[in-house]
This record gives sequence, C-alpha cells and structure tokens, in this order.
Amino acid sequence: MTTKNAIREPIPQDLEKIVVAVEDVTGKRMCLSTVRRWALKPRYGIRLRVWVIGGVYYTNESSVIEYIEAMTEATIPSAVQPARTARQREKAIKAAEAKLDSMAKAK
Repeated sequence: MTTKNAIREPIPQDLEKIVVAVEDVTGKRMCLSTVRRWALKPRYGIRLRVWVIGGVYYTNESSVIEYIEAMTEATIPSAVQPARTARQREKAIKAAEAKLDSMAKAK
C-alpha cells in the first residue's frame, strides 16, 4: 500500500539481510531481534534505515554505518559541564545577588 504523495526513491542494489549487513560492518553477529529493534523503535530519534521486501528486512552497509555514527554522536555528550563545588555555587550566588542589588540601585 502506498500513498499518493509518497516520494519514491530507487531501491539500492547493495541490499543485504539486516543481520548480515551489521555483521559485515561491525564484525560481530547480532541477534535478529536486536537489529530489527534498531529499525522499528527509534532511539534519540534515530532509526536504522531498512527496506522490507516480502516480509524480510534488508539494509545496506552505508545505512548501518550512518546508524552507528548517529547513535554514537547522540549517546556521547559533547559538552559535559563538571559539577560545581559548594564553594563555587555560593560564590556564584553572592555575585548574582550583588549584580541584582547594583541593578536595583541604578533605577
């Protein structure tokens, strides 16, 4: 079943069964249910791109690489701020209060 407004892309010629494609890229054999979950349930809004032909899930190596790179990027925080100590927090509070007082006096 297709919709009238669907944009059709050509089906890639390098499709493999999803488990085979993942194994070719990673060198590890993954469970079919794990790889199907990557395709069916997005995590961080990221989903493995697949084509279903006759009820069989296919993908290609480039889609697996894109998925792995996107998941890696999404799960590794790029800018983790270190926790402040109690002394640093108190110093910041006093500076903010002083700034508010000076702004109130300027009015």
